[in-house]
Amino acid sequence: MAEMFTFRMRAHAAAHFEWNDLLTATWLDTEAKFQSEYTGGDDGRAYPVTIHGEIRGEGASLNEAEPRLAGAISSVLPILALAANAAIADPLAVAAHGLDLTNPQPFRGYRTPHADEWFPPGKRRFNIEATLALVEAVGRHPQSDLLHRCVEAYRRALTHWVPEQRLMAGEFLFIAAETLSRFLIESRAASHGMTPKNLAQLLKAGSQDALSEQYLKAEIFAGDDEAREAMEEASNGFEHGYMSVDQVRGLMEPVLERAMGHVRAALVAASGATSEMAGRLLADNYAEPRGLIPENHFRDRAVASGRHGAAAPRRAQHHSRVGVEQTRGGGHSCRERRSHPRLPDGRETGGTSTQHDS
Repeated sequence: MAEMFTFRMRAHAAAHFEWNDLLTATWLDTEAKFQSEYTGGDDGRAYPVTIHGEIRGEGASLNEAEPRLAGAISSVLPILALAANAAIADPLAVAAHGLDLTNPQPFRGYRTPHADEWFPPGKRRFNIEATLALVEAVGRHPQSDLLHRCVEAYRRALTHWVPEQRLMAGEFLFIAAETLSRFLIESRAASHGMTPKNLAQLLKAGSQDALSEQYLKAEIFAGDDEAREAMEEASNGFEHGYMSVDQVRGLMEPVLERAMGHVRAALVAASGATSEMAGRLLADNYAEPRGLIPENHFRDRAVASGRHGAAAPRRAQHHSRVGVEQTRGGGHSCRERRSHPRLPDGRETGGTSTQHDS
């Protein structure tokens, strides 16, 4: 006899829900809820740093239900990342257990970092209505599985959106673009009740490969041949090993942010979301990709010669939880803001704070 079980997770994220926002996504037999976890910083403020998700559904046992529910809730995170154009890390399990508490239930708990260990927080906020519309559009698409693969590749690009990893961001971005071209062919062929090969013949493209190239040029990269050609050449050179890493970076960097915008717009359009909701997701305040900026701990030292010629540290100073801001060019800058920390209800506390932005 089937019983009800729940699985809970959290993930470090660069975009968050407002304090009272709760996003609920439903499938035929399951329901998942997402909200941001607000946690206190050293300055007395409450910051959203992680997204908490819970999914409930039937299962024959905890061992059967947990991996299935975990996979289902994890599949929503790439869509959230696409909606906010902001990175969301791989989820970490928190707990899984039975729900009928009138009888003893199996429980499995996991040790995960507390939310306040993932500073600095992100400032971007989800448009909850448009985000839910995107989740529903992707979930009900007839070729949902293939579309999910496109969106997951875009999420991977976002998780590498830091200066040291932008080459891999570009690689995953072009994977998303190529997979999306295949999705467009297969979904449009299915809507016409024909094979992809026959669709290519109908459109006088010559072949499926040629039709894929047409979609890449006209729809996925929106006619931006400079960006498409640079990304394709860089991806091929890196994948097949005939270019140096510096050459690959040199091709990608000038066009990478433009290419991210093109591919994201094409993904949102391909989802089938309404024009109103797509317009909200593609608004200017979501145009810039946001990565996950790690907290930096570092130590300043003065080094001098010791008695036996060895280097000895002097005047050590330890710094932690530095406020980091990602600039449009992908670089990092630090700043300190003098202010009176505020609690979530707006009450001020005394003292000086370092503002954490990203």
